Amino acid sequence: MIRTLAAIWRWSWVLTIPASIAFLYWADQTWDRYREFGLRYRYSNVNMGMRVVGLREIRVMVNRLRYELGAAGGVDSEVESFPYVSLFINEGNESALNRNLPHSGFQEVEARILRGTEILDCDVRYRGDNAIHWANHKKSWRVEMDKDELWGGMRRFNLIAPKGSAQLHNYLGYRLAKELGLLAPQAEFVQLVINGRLRGVHLLVEQLDESTLRRNGYMPGDLYSGELIGNDTYRGLRGNYVFERPEIWNKMAVNNHYDEASLAPLEALTDLVSSHSSEESQQALSEMLDMEVWGRYAAFELLAQTLHTDETHNWRLYWDANRGKFIPVIWDSVALALSWRPNNPGESKLDLVSHRLNSALMRNGDFLRARHKALAEFFAQGKDAWYLNAFLGVQGPLRDALSRDIHRSSGWMEVTDINLYKVFVALGYVMDDLRREYLERQGEVRFAKIEGGVAIEVGGRRPVDTLRIRFDEPPAELPRARIRYVVDGQPFEHDLTGSCEYFDRELQIEVGLVPEFLTTLRWISDAKSSQQRAVLPAYYELAIDGWSPAAKIREIRGERGNGLESAIRVDRIEPSEIHGMYQLVGSRPTSEPIRLSGTVTLEENYEVTRDVFIAPGTTIELAPGVSLRFRGRVLALGTSEQPIRFVPARKDQKPWGVVALQGMETSGSRFRYCNFAGGSGWKEDLFEYSGMFSIHDSEDIELRHCRFQDSKIVDDMVHTVYAKVAFYDCVFERALMDALDMDISEGVVVDCDFRESGNDFLDLMTSKVVVHGTNLVGGGDKGISVGENTTLLCTNSRFIKCNIGIEVKDASRAFVYNSLFDSNGEYAVHSYRKNWRYDDGGHAFVRKSRFVNSIGSIDAEKRSSIEIRDCYLDAIPSEVPKRVVYVDSDTTYRTDAQVVIRDIFPSALKTFEGVAAPYFLRVDFETRGPLGDSR
Repeated sequence: MIRTLAAIWRWSWVLTIPASIAFLYWADQTWDRYREFGLRYRYSNVNMGMRVVGLREIRVMVNRLRYELGAAGGVDSEVESFPYVSLFINEGNESALNRNLPHSGFQEVEARILRGTEILDCDVRYRGDNAIHWANHKKSWRVEMDKDELWGGMRRFNLIAPKGSAQLHNYLGYRLAKELGLLAPQAEFVQLVINGRLRGVHLLVEQLDESTLRRNGYMPGDLYSGELIGNDTYRGLRGNYVFERPEIWNKMAVNNHYDEASLAPLEALTDLVSSHSSEESQQALSEMLDMEVWGRYAAFELLAQTLHTDETHNWRLYWDANRGKFIPVIWDSVALALSWRPNNPGESKLDLVSHRLNSALMRNGDFLRARHKALAEFFAQGKDAWYLNAFLGVQGPLRDALSRDIHRSSGWMEVTDINLYKVFVALGYVMDDLRREYLERQGEVRFAKIEGGVAIEVGGRRPVDTLRIRFDEPPAELPRARIRYVVDGQPFEHDLTGSCEYFDRELQIEVGLVPEFLTTLRWISDAKSSQQRAVLPAYYELAIDGWSPAAKIREIRGERGNGLESAIRVDRIEPSEIHGMYQLVGSRPTSEPIRLSGTVTLEENYEVTRDVFIAPGTTIELAPGVSLRFRGRVLALGTSEQPIRFVPARKDQKPWGVVALQGMETSGSRFRYCNFAGGSGWKEDLFEYSGMFSIHDSEDIELRHCRFQDSKIVDDMVHTVYAKVAFYDCVFERALMDALDMDISEGVVVDCDFRESGNDFLDLMTSKVVVHGTNLVGGGDKGISVGENTTLLCTNSRFIKCNIGIEVKDASRAFVYNSLFDSNGEYAVHSYRKNWRYDDGGHAFVRKSRFVNSIGSIDAEKRSSIEIRDCYLDAIPSEVPKRVVYVDSDTTYRTDAQVVIRDIFPSALKTFEGVAAPYFLRVDFETRGPLGDSR
């Protein structure tokens, strides 16, 4: 026995020395981290007590022993999981980041990043206000690329150490936002590798900027950030509430047509949010917010059960000056987090009010209707099943990647597995609770007969979108309907006749009645304590003129998002007031369109909200700087003998402003034989029209035989944005700069003439356009500028004496057939990359066309290409640029009939095939040049 103990003692150093070394290492690491973040830097949402820090260090040491020594700490190419992001950081640079955290971590250092097979330069630093991002071993990173070399189309992106015990809360939020069509950054799980060693699972999130707006189909503009927490807290202020202090918001992207310091839209919004609610303030709020989008945003918050955008942080708002609307941007939602998600059936939050904007919106009927519509569509389209599958689809790869993540913040895998399961269960509770309350038959609609109509009581959370009232005999005359209700002692009455339809003894009324939501909130003291809003029945009276007293109502049914439901007939409903709610019913009176004829002189800005008919021969004279804005449909139908004219009121006056179509209510407008001359634009703090004739946010607009002349001051003569518009047989001449500018639009330009433009004839950005049978003669710069992810089909057109015939750039495609390039200056066709926000350049495909008097060359720069196929050239270049290809092109006017090859419809045009295909079918594959031309 003694001998055995002696032997053990003799060899005990084999265990004690490594154990002592491990203990000393652990103690040193624990003390350093505790001293750094538990004592020196005490602001933290991470528990940095000595015991907690010590346990974390043990966990990391054990994980490292298990995985690093087993070679699992490196990249395993055989494992199918999330993609890798590989950074290379000089050891000294990484040490510099850690020298004096958190301050040193926010100083950028040089690094390199792998993109495919290329290694590119970049700058890196730590990111995040809270210590959870940089106080532990696993850190969050910000990567910034050079402008010339983007990574995945992004210049700046974040590699975020996932928060929350289940590690996937923000990922689920971003996936849900995209599915709901909300404005959100790119986001995906990746595995970060630094200098060849695995640093674990991170959530790659695009840093919001102008590129985010462009990628999501929005015009460049002001993107506001509201953060008054952590390092952004302002000391000495009574409260750091974002909707009290617009001056403290930052801009992540800027509308360069305004002073960067301008906050006019944000100031107007915060004034509305902070003011006492009234019918007027809530109407202004409805006009300033895109309620359809805000309804989807509210549905997102409910489906994600998130309170992370609150009074102090995580606000991102985009001001769309072309629509005059604020759009919410999803950022750091932390969906289904432990603090907020339900733990049992029936515990889901049915209304979320974590900030005063939501408090104001809960009083707004337009918002409540939009929210309900978004939720009803979510379930009706089966997206609840998609949401569950999105979780299941990422759960396996996430667990696999975390199993090799020695720095995972959730601790042991058993903890992660338990919390993943809890999130899945909570997600099921949320779907069931919201479906039951917002889609299924919860809450009654009751009605009782009153003098001249019916009293209606709406219970539950669901609005009544449509009422269908069935009579037992036809009415004495076509019914007219009015709705009455009382809010806080003030009576309201709206004419609904314009939303009434009568057929087969049934009166149908689009009305949108909402119940009463109690709006006394305690969110300032405790946002989470008052989320479960109570709902009371709301009382309305529907007066029906033309209803015969002898007639009886057989039935009233209401559409509430899940089919028609029968209302309950009762003898009497006690009248009651509604408290603190506005915009409860949209007024839709029947009105005759405004009719304009003769000479109409406008001495001040004039806005028309009704439909307008302008008679042939009408002259609308506009004084200097005066603008005319239409918000309803316009029928301006002149004739060749009696055109309609929009002209200066006096000879030799300064330019008038703009004739503008604003909003979807203008859709279907028609202009025939209309002449516009001598205008400019219109710019105010909250909007801008950059063309003499402007179309914003509308569709199905058609102009025929119209003439645009002599624009002044502003960039464009005609400007469209967020529009679908067609120009036929129109003339554009003597534009100060661009003749026709189309941004994020779809349209056709057919049989038009462009003459003597100061800059481009057509300037296209992020648009889908067909140009056919059009002459572009004498342009100051480009005949057609095809830019920023635009697709163009150009057929049977002529580019004559332009500085550049067609220029294609920035991820754009141009397909040109049967066209003529004659006497163009610098280039006939040119493609290149101009804007660093696009990885790709421009690509032009020219076929069955003619190039004569070729002063300018055909050239493609880096990342771009041009293919000239089966064309006539009066001179074949002796040296061909390496990114230009000539195929079967020569000095022969016609193609040998034996070798005619007809193109198939280009796949890039299929995104607007219905518009492009009819013109593609007109291409003559036997003739080089415009149809009807002779050599």
